[in-house]
Amino acid sequence: MECRATGLAVNSFRQRLQMVFSSHIFIFYFLPLVVTIYHLLPKVRVVQHSFLTCCGYIFYGWWNPWHLPLALGSMAFNFWVGRSIIASAANKQ
Repeated sequence: MECRATGLAVNSFRQRLQMVFSSHIFIFYFLPLVVTIYHLLPKVRVVQHSFLTCCGYIFYGWWNPWHLPLALGSMAFNFWVGRSIIASAANKQ
């Protein structure tokens, strides 16, 4: 598919903006930004972990945003199962 305004192939444009661990976007922009903000956050573990979780979803959503509902659903399901295991273990004691 070709973009009429620029004449560039849309797929090649999308490939240049892909963010993988070895891409310049990840190494020079995303990673330094995340590390800097992480160290500027309050030293509260929940805040830092929540920030890193959100950054992880941004990283994986960058490639294909349609996979985010699957990842979020998987996270919610795993959280629910973990809570259920803790609750059942507490009831046995």
